[in-house]
Amino acid sequence: MSAVDRFVPGTSGEGVLSFTDGCNKKIVDIDIGLTMANILIREELTENIVVIKINKLYRKNMTSEELYEVTRGIWKRRIESVERANYCLSVCKGIVIEVYSVKQWYPAGTVPMKTREIKPERCEGRIEFVGAVAPDEIRKKYIGKSVAGLYKKGEASPIKTFLKD
Repeated sequence: MSAVDRFVPGTSGEGVLSFTDGCNKKIVDIDIGLTMANILIREELTENIVVIKINKLYRKNMTSEELYEVTRGIWKRRIESVERANYCLSVCKGIVIEVYSVKQWYPAGTVPMKTREIKPERCEGRIEFVGAVAPDEIRKKYIGKSVAGLYKKGEASPIKTFLKD
């Protein structure tokens, strides 16, 4: 049984989905293009979700841990605005590249990072989460999808929440 390993974004919405077997041995890479079927709309979000754009922090060939740490923090937001989110979509160039289950939100700097050094003064008024890679059924639902349908033209905030009522 294979699992989505990672989505590697291209320059204009296209990209590569990498699949691995249960032992993390790569099986195949599949090129995908951006089609209407790949664009998420609000009605498809059945979970409480926070979307985090990591364009400025993303690097090709990041380790899974580096990707997790640039996604989990640090963000200028109030904890109250995101604390109901169960999942976090890590987005680069408008495409979901990973999905995390959120266990808890904290003030930034609370939980040390292994791959990033963040100065304490940058943590003021910011937040971070602790979590893990989401279950495969959730990852398959979102990885490789565009978030373009979730944003209004010109909306640029790197973090946005979508909560069920």
